[in-house]
Formats: sequence, C-alpha cells, structure tokens
Amino acid sequence: MTDFTIDELISVCIARQIHDGDVVAQGIATPLVAAGYILAKCTHAPNVMFASAIGQGICQDWAQLGLATIAHRKLDDERAVTLLRQAAAAFEDTGYGLYVTAANGRLGRLLGGSEGQRLAAAADAHVHAQGFRDVSGFYRLYAPGFDAPVR
Repeated sequence: MTDFTIDELISVCIARQIHDGDVVAQGIATPLVAAGYILAKCTHAPNVMFASAIGQGICQDWAQLGLATIAHRKLDDERAVTLLRQAAAAFEDTGYGLYVTAANGRLGRLLGGSEGQRLAAAADAHVHAQGFRDVSGFYRLYAPGFDAPVR
C-alpha cells in the first residue's frame, strides 16, 4: 500500500524534470502540470518561469486563481477566498475582465450570504451579457477545478 495518490506521483515526476532557470509551459486546465511546476519552484527550482496561456506572457509567479483552486480542493476555503479576492484585483488591474468575472463568480459561491449572492449574481449577469449560454461551462473554462469532487 502506498501513502500517495497517482496524481501526487505524476506531479512529483513532472517536478523532477524541471531545472532551476527553465522556462516551462502548460495548457489550460492542466492542474497536475501546474502542481509539478509549483512543487519544483518550492523545492529546487526557485527561478523557474512558465509561459502563460492566459495573457501570452512569461511568468515567474503562479496565478492566484490557480492557487485558490488548490486551496479549495484542500478544503481550505478561507485561503481560497483570500486568493480569489487577490486574483480578482490583479485581473482588474491588468484588464482581464472575463477573469475578474470568473474569480468573482467563484468567490461569491464560496462566500455565500448576501455578499456572495451579490457577487455571484453580478458575475453571472456579466457572463450572459458577453453572450455565453452555458454559465457553468464558462466557470469550468475560466476558473476550473472548483466543481470537481473533493477527495
């Protein structure tokens, strides 16, 4: 019997392929790859940089939205809320409106209550106004990982 999951094994194998100073890339919605480069950055490759599919740039720090997903999956919704607020602010500052919407929609659903309902309703209205017919599909594309079952 092992004390790790296959996902953890894959992430470790990915991390071991990364060297300090490397530039790596990943696709959209590939959390195991992201976990691998985050692990590498935290353990042995502090200067790893990654090509972002969002914004078409080279990044040295990981995205708050992705970290919020990880926190939520680890059942740390307090941290996820903090990270979603940071993500929404950063996307607002850089003009990535749909990602502001995605972060605020996820944030609203995590918060609940009147603030959460207000955020989620405003985000959903913006999604519809942009012509998206499938609101849940929008969130799965722009802020994936929150709907999957948590282990």
